[in-house]
Amino acid sequence: MLTALGNARLVTFDRDPATRAPTVEVAHEALLTEWSLLRQWADAAREDLRTEHRLITAARDWEGANRDPSFLATGARLDALERWSARWALSGDGAMTPLERAYLDTSLLTRDVARSQDQHRREHELLLERRSVRRLRVAALVLAVAVAVAGMTALTAYGASQRDRAERESVLAQSRALAAGSAASLVDDPERGVLLALEALRMTSEAGAPVLPEAEEALHTAVAASRVQRTLPGVGGALDWSARGQLVTEGPEDSGLVELRSGSDGAVLSSWPGHDTDVNDVAFSPDGTRLLTTGDDGAARLWDPATSRLVWELVTTGHVWAPTFSGDGTRMAASWEDEGVVRVVDVATGAAVGELRSVPRPFTTALTHDGRHIVVTGDIDNGADVYDVATGALVRSIDPGGRTALEVDISPDGQWLATSGLDGRARIWWRTGGGAAPCSAARRSGTSTGAATGPGSWSAATTASPASSRWGR
Repeated sequence: MLTALGNARLVTFDRDPATRAPTVEVAHEALLTEWSLLRQWADAAREDLRTEHRLITAARDWEGANRDPSFLATGARLDALERWSARWALSGDGAMTPLERAYLDTSLLTRDVARSQDQHRREHELLLERRSVRRLRVAALVLAVAVAVAGMTALTAYGASQRDRAERESVLAQSRALAAGSAASLVDDPERGVLLALEALRMTSEAGAPVLPEAEEALHTAVAASRVQRTLPGVGGALDWSARGQLVTEGPEDSGLVELRSGSDGAVLSSWPGHDTDVNDVAFSPDGTRLLTTGDDGAARLWDPATSRLVWELVTTGHVWAPTFSGDGTRMAASWEDEGVVRVVDVATGAAVGELRSVPRPFTTALTHDGRHIVVTGDIDNGADVYDVATGALVRSIDPGGRTALEVDISPDGQWLATSGLDGRARIWWRTGGGAAPCSAARRSGTSTGAATGPGSWSAATTASPASSRWGR
């Protein structure tokens, strides 16, 4: 049959470049349009053919990356390949190449090892939980003894003044015991630590006794610990969240790597060399379809995070910082600190639409929603200045109280500015009419080093040194 089709020039014959196995390809569309049975076969096998093509492509990419484990199949993709392999083994329709079999077997082995490690981890956590229960029972016994001792002290006190003193001492003793229990619960159950610390503060407040510093410190520590959902050891530096639930981080210092991670468990989804030296900063576009990175090699590069493909790059000299997108995602900006230049670029074409050279050593940037104006802070500029992107003209200056503004962000509706400064104060500025006036401020000790507005334009967050984070309406 194939010979007859070949003589009629409806199919062509060749060999696979990798396996040298003979192949047959359709050479004329009439074969598909007129032969309904062949079209039915193709429709039935289309998903298996797609799975086979994904396996071939993934195996070649893995081999091309020197069999880097990060290129192995995981999750639902690996499950689909496993089911497809089982169907082919039963039907005998074809065979995988040694490379494809090695890729699939290595992926399955890696998954099984990871599952085994997860099982050991869960068993270890169960053991720790049992130990925690025993410790809590001991702590409960200690608390009971402390309460009993405090009660006996109160009963044996004589006179009104002595009774008051005894009661206060009892409350303080119980508060100390609760604070100690809160500290002991931080590792295993931070929420229990919060409740114990709150109870310690409530007791002293109702009794009119002074607040114990250890109880207040226990509450602050427990609240901070209860908010931590996941910790990724060894991952730090620049990072940003995507609207698609992913996060991007820079790789090890001076490696130039860009790492795309899962927002749920922090696992590396893909990793690629983004810059020749260190990666300074990263930023997702508002819809998460584009990723902007800057580095010490004088480059600002736009990537497709789904494929790790470079869309375009803008390379000059010096260190590049503060990548940012406009709210509508049509423009991006970054500061070339050593050159003293802020460049605004069209995201679709990579063409520059504006340059700002009036800020010595620009530090941070923030574009308005439509990208027509940009807010810039500089090392020696007292405050944040608003400029027109097209003309470079200064529109207005914002005074942060005579101290240098370190970070700036614009709310999604364009009506508010958030700034942080060396004086430890975070401010919210109202961008209406012809000026900008502070509408609220929060005093912090030390240096306020970060500022960001919330997605609903009603909240702002700041980070400070010593390291801590706060937010508010």
